[in-house]
Amino acid sequence: MAMLVPLEFWREARSELDLIKPLFWLAECEEIMYHEVFDTSYAWKWLHAMESFWKKSSDLQGLLQVLYYYQHQFPERAFRAYFTSNHDENSHSGTEYERIGNAALPMAVFCCLYDGQPLIYSGQELPNNKKLKFFDKDEIEWEQPCLLHDFYKILLHLRKTNPALKAGEFKRKAMILSNTFPDRILSFIRRFERDEVLVILNLSAASTSVIITGQTLAGSYKDVFNPLLPDFISGQPILLEAWAYRVYIK
Repeated sequence: MAMLVPLEFWREARSELDLIKPLFWLAECEEIMYHEVFDTSYAWKWLHAMESFWKKSSDLQGLLQVLYYYQHQFPERAFRAYFTSNHDENSHSGTEYERIGNAALPMAVFCCLYDGQPLIYSGQELPNNKKLKFFDKDEIEWEQPCLLHDFYKILLHLRKTNPALKAGEFKRKAMILSNTFPDRILSFIRRFERDEVLVILNLSAASTSVIITGQTLAGSYKDVFNPLLPDFISGQPILLEAWAYRVYIK
């Protein structure tokens, strides 16, 4: 909760500690000025935008407005930590399935692959559908199979190995892509030299055949989650079931 301490303290603390060794500074706050000291801050505004979207008090344009705000108001090299759950949210407000329902998995894909860094909370690989007690010992029920183990393993392996997904590099920033259903499909791409990662998320309960429009794509892309499926060819429609997600690499 860095913003509860004056920024001047953190300036002095970092200048002193930098003399000893380089450290990575994470702030559980979203005060822009604190990036003068801290490397990463929590994307709280995005979390609340996801919840508003699920409750139908906002729409997909509301989500894009938050991303626009982040892009233009925060320093270029400020890392943002994206998440669908954490210790406060789970205990105080419920699991991600209580707060954002069927959008939980496509939004997890977003948080792992968009600009910044993913924050993953204990038990999300199960998934954990339990609201954990905050101040008392309340163990995660690990006896059940980890149904989302491969889901997160694929996403995090892709983050670690694909040069287009390196955080904090302006040339690798995500580009929002236009498509034929902008009211329900969120699509973006990240590029670096020959590497490309294309993400298409259906944020609706309707099966949708969508085309990515514009001249931003060319060639074919391989499905990361289903490599045996036919390649996605730019300019051709792709069918996404309700709340489906697609991640392609080139």
